[in-house]
Amino acid sequence: MRLRIKLSPALSSHTEAVNGVDWLNTDEGITISDDHLIKLWILDKMESMDLSIVNVKEKIFPTSLQLSNHSLREATSKQANNPLKSSNTKISTSKNFSEIFLVTTSDGKIYLLNLNGKLEKIVDAHHGATIMARWNNSEPGGAGGFASCGEDGCVKIWSKNGMLRSVLAQIGKPVYSLDWNGDSSKLLYCAGDECFIKQLNVQSSPIKWRAHTGLVTCLGWSAVNDQILTGGEDCRYRLWNGQGRPLWSSSAYAFPISSVAWSHNGTMFAVGSFNLLRLCDKSGWSHSMERPNCGSINCLSWSPDCLQLIGGSASGQLLHAHIVEKKIGEVNILEKNNYWDDLRLIWEQLEAIQINRRTINIRDLSSEVVRERLETKDRIIKMEIGFNYLIVATSKQLYIFSAKNWNTPIVNDLREGSGLVSLIRLCEKCFLLVDSSSVQVLNYEGKSICNIKISSFGEPFNEQTAAIANDLVVLRDKTQHSLIHLFDPQNGRVAGDGEIKHLSNIVELCVNQCGGIVDRRIIFLDMNGDCFIALVNRYGAPERIQKIGSLLSCLTPNNSTNMMAALQDNQKLLVSLNLFPKIYFLFIFMFVCLHYNLLIKIC
Repeated sequence: MRLRIKLSPALSSHTEAVNGVDWLNTDEGITISDDHLIKLWILDKMESMDLSIVNVKEKIFPTSLQLSNHSLREATSKQANNPLKSSNTKISTSKNFSEIFLVTTSDGKIYLLNLNGKLEKIVDAHHGATIMARWNNSEPGGAGGFASCGEDGCVKIWSKNGMLRSVLAQIGKPVYSLDWNGDSSKLLYCAGDECFIKQLNVQSSPIKWRAHTGLVTCLGWSAVNDQILTGGEDCRYRLWNGQGRPLWSSSAYAFPISSVAWSHNGTMFAVGSFNLLRLCDKSGWSHSMERPNCGSINCLSWSPDCLQLIGGSASGQLLHAHIVEKKIGEVNILEKNNYWDDLRLIWEQLEAIQINRRTINIRDLSSEVVRERLETKDRIIKMEIGFNYLIVATSKQLYIFSAKNWNTPIVNDLREGSGLVSLIRLCEKCFLLVDSSSVQVLNYEGKSICNIKISSFGEPFNEQTAAIANDLVVLRDKTQHSLIHLFDPQNGRVAGDGEIKHLSNIVELCVNQCGGIVDRRIIFLDMNGDCFIALVNRYGAPERIQKIGSLLSCLTPNNSTNMMAALQDNQKLLVSLNLFPKIYFLFIFMFVCLHYNLLIKIC
């Protein structure tokens, strides 16, 4: 897995440093620069057009820019609406033009603008420069407001309309960066060499720790894996958990880290420095290091499909990067040698590698001679391999390839307005397809079996929070992370004894594949690293959930036997689901019955 980078030509680039970038949809972006211009981009062609701002007389010296995550989700489901046109470039933005985005400036103001160039409001936010503002996405449409930080050392919370709600922190030194956690209940910010985590609506002191030996220049907080990423003037980037405990520290580079960004699915992050862009997985391991000749990379932003990356540079050029040569599939955890890698995986003897935007190479590992080259009409958004099938989702179509005959795939058109496919999960007889507006189950003939009705707002589903078997769909609730929903894939109705409630937030789940619904077990990890096993149907058992381990990670069920593999303290661990759960629940049931009979005799 590596990055393929393209830089914007001089004619369409900014003339000064780019300080803010974001995505309009998966094909278009927006940038803002010290040359006082906002540009809209067609990224395939690297063409741009200027967005003129109405009713702004003074020149803007921007420090950051952000559109809301809700806007990005809406963008992907409104393709080809509201075209922006100029004499040279046609940008078919799929945005709602009344959508407000934030621009912070060096004179202490926050500008609330929309894509028509109309100025909605100017907020006098800070003394000195307003360095950054970030949307709170706990409510649809940015209704949760936003947070800002500045050179005056203040962190402030604002309503969507720019009304001050509270001053969250006052520090005697500039606050250079901030970010929200997944449910926007906590705010992370940095000042000097320290980082702070402040929980909203709770009267308690913030969590504080020394993150770097020099100034902390940038940070990010993954909404999916709850990990914190920081970069500093000590030329290192570091990973922390949600409580500020260290997980990883890089070696020192030649220049300070100027920008960091998590992918939306939490599996990768990017690090920018002077003439350097590095792609890493969530464990901190580096997969690609590129050296574009563009100066310091001041800001980075991932596309909604997590396959593209744009960055703003000190030279004024826009950097556009694609992930290529990505391997997918399933792997036996016993064959992993050094670390868990979510993207370099294979299914039994089959290996699938995406070599460019529309091409996949298939290789049979049992025979070096057997190779297939698969091509799609549009850009590949998501793909998954398993059970001798390869499912590929593009921006407009769904391809179902069979290992029996790679040359004749089943091709279905995706529904207009459904948005990009964000997740594919496979089982033996069917697969789960998730986009921004629906969750549906399809068979391998491409026919829809059912649509699962669940709220579209909240944290999107990923490989850790959604699972499927032939007779069960398991989904963690998007907003209440301690709740698991069970559905029947044949009709979309509630399965078994209904939802499973846990005391702590659930971070990972899986379901065994063998046997019928009677043998089905849900295994999940909570935020403390404790592993639990749960029954779909209780069948009179007094307890539905039982703990089976601690400090576990990377749950993986076996597809041919009822066994589960996991990591415990970086050591491989196998648990048999075929014997242990049945005996465990049966023992508890007999124990309760015995005590019940004794009570009857005593009475």
